[in-house]
Amino acid sequence: MVDVISIVAAALLGFASGSLSAYIVYRMVIVKQQLLITKPLKGRKTTRARNRYIVFEALTSDRIQLEQLNNAIIDTMRKLYGELGLATTRIRLIDYNEDRRRGIVRVRREYKMHALAILGFLREVSGKRVKLIPLTVTGTLKRAKRLLEL
Repeated sequence: MVDVISIVAAALLGFASGSLSAYIVYRMVIVKQQLLITKPLKGRKTTRARNRYIVFEALTSDRIQLEQLNNAIIDTMRKLYGELGLATTRIRLIDYNEDRRRGIVRVRREYKMHALAILGFLREVSGKRVKLIPLTVTGTLKRAKRLLEL
């Protein structure tokens, strides 16, 4: 089916003008990516979305609770990327240590840079000034939790 999409896109490019052809190619790439993510492989299990875990440190003088930080991250994501961006990234605050001011954010692998941008844009949590510094990005939750305790 992916080959059919490529052929249709190539055929439409011949008939479409500049901005319309760019839009068609953009939509075809998105459809192709969605098919590759959710399409089961022959003889194998269904492919699943891979996650990345971002370990960060909060620079602030005030105490911040997990729920407040989670709401601030989701609101910032919604402001920058909209509802669709929020839904596709599946960003979520997994853990936050209030004493050490370190936490873990889970995000889909394809949207790792979006999540890093969100951490950089976040400046205020419930009226308290804060800056989130990403320390590292890992592929497993076990490694992220180990780094959280260091």
